[in-house]
Amino acid sequence: MTRPSRLLMRREGFDDLPTLSMEFGYLLRSARSGDDEVWCQVTDGHTYDGWNPDKFRSEVLHAPQFDPRGLFFVTIGSRAAGTGCAWIPRPDERDTGVLRLLVVKEEHRRKGLGAFLALQVLQYFKSRHFRACHAEIKDHGLAGIKTFLSLGFKPVCANDTQRRRWDHILRRIDSPSKTC
Repeated sequence: MTRPSRLLMRREGFDDLPTLSMEFGYLLRSARSGDDEVWCQVTDGHTYDGWNPDKFRSEVLHAPQFDPRGLFFVTIGSRAAGTGCAWIPRPDERDTGVLRLLVVKEEHRRKGLGAFLALQVLQYFKSRHFRACHAEIKDHGLAGIKTFLSLGFKPVCANDTQRRRWDHILRRIDSPSKTC
C-alpha cells in the first residue's frame, strides 16, 4: 500500500473540517492549461525533483485518477507558491480519496500554506461525498506530519515496524496523538 520509506495517515469523515485562511497577497486557484510547467517549477528541488512537464502530463494530468478541479495552487502575484492534489485511486472510487503532490516552495513555508492546500483537498472530497482521505508521508517530513495531525489525520500502522516508526515520530514532535 505504501512505499517502504513512507508512512500512511488517514482522516475519517469531513464534518469537522477547520476554517483556515491565507496571509494577505496569496490567492487560491485550481488547475488550468499550462500548469504542467507551473507544477514542475513549484516542486523543483523537492520530492518530485527531476519531473518534467511531459512526465507530469503522462503520470498526472492524463491519468484516470486525476480531476483538474482537484489540483490546487496557491499563488502570489504571477508565481505559484504551493500545490496540492486530490487523487481518486480508481475512477469508480467514492469512499477514500488520496491527498497527493502536496508541496510548498521553501521561501513560502511556515505560513500555513500546506495546511490550507491540504484543507482544499479535504473539502474537494467532502463535496463529492467521500468518507475518508489518506496521505503518504516520509518519516522525516515532521512539519507535514504535524500539519496532517492538526487536520485530523491519524497514523495508520500495517505492522509492528510501522508502529515503532510512528511511536518514534510522535515522541520527536511531542504529539499527544496516540499510535495506531
